[in-house]
Amino acid sequence: KGLPFVGTALHAVLGGWMNTFHLHVQNRWRQYGSIYKENLGPLNVVAIQDPEDVAAVLRAEGRYPKRFTLESFTMAIADLDEHYGVFLGNGEEWHRYRTLLNKRLMRPQQAAVFTPMMDETARDFMSYLRRKRDRNGMVTDVQGHLFRWAMESGCTALFNQHLGLLSKDPPQLTKDFIDSVVKVLETTNTMLIIPPKVHRALNTKAWKGHMDGWGTMFRVAKELIEDKMKIEMERKDEEGEITDLASYLISKDLSPKEVLGNLMDLLGGAVDTTSNTMTFTLHALARLPNVQEKLHDEVMRFAP
Repeated sequence: KGLPFVGTALHAVLGGWMNTFHLHVQNRWRQYGSIYKENLGPLNVVAIQDPEDVAAVLRAEGRYPKRFTLESFTMAIADLDEHYGVFLGNGEEWHRYRTLLNKRLMRPQQAAVFTPMMDETARDFMSYLRRKRDRNGMVTDVQGHLFRWAMESGCTALFNQHLGLLSKDPPQLTKDFIDSVVKVLETTNTMLIIPPKVHRALNTKAWKGHMDGWGTMFRVAKELIEDKMKIEMERKDEEGEITDLASYLISKDLSPKEVLGNLMDLLGGAVDTTSNTMTFTLHALARLPNVQEKLHDEVMRFAP
């Protein structure tokens, strides 16, 4: 249900539920069941809640699926004259990127290569959290701290090095990257209601912030991989084990912009999705101490 042309977008603005969209989706599920359709301004959404239905849709996608992309993302990247990566790619292009990345990310033996440095990062994060305790032993802004942990962990896989985000004096460029990810996500919500093309034509505050966020993300990503690309281009024909994703992508038949686009997607995705998932996981474990204890016992049994 909704108004002509704008659908339920007006309800979203007046009700303020774009900032608590997960609760809105939960309410819709209670109202209409596991499958419902909703028009949010220019965005036509068919929501599927049942895991079995989701699996059925994914199985029916075929070899080259037409994947959902956010118009504000694709417009911003095009305006910056940059290239999409696996997150925004579609069809054959997406399949090519995904096939390359699967060989490194979806095979247990390959993924295990990242374990030692990620374990170091996890230990550093524990020390970091101890430093962040207040006088009562509490840690505030947990999600912000998890953002740092997620980016530091992601960089160990991408570049085989620590960036120092969990140190007492973290580098400015990585803090800039995290701030830019937050800015992009916040402005994206605004442009789900009024089409991005309107925001760009009017050069609204949201569009300026969106472009600034994307520009900063690409700037930081370029700085992080610039030296790595020089080294790998020089040793491209040499034999030797490749341990990080940046070197792996550079060694493949990809243009520099394609390498940058894919690393940008992986880095940006590592910060947001991982930290949010871990935040909810910790919240759920805090509410269910019996499950927390069971998880602790399992970890200590298999990875003491």
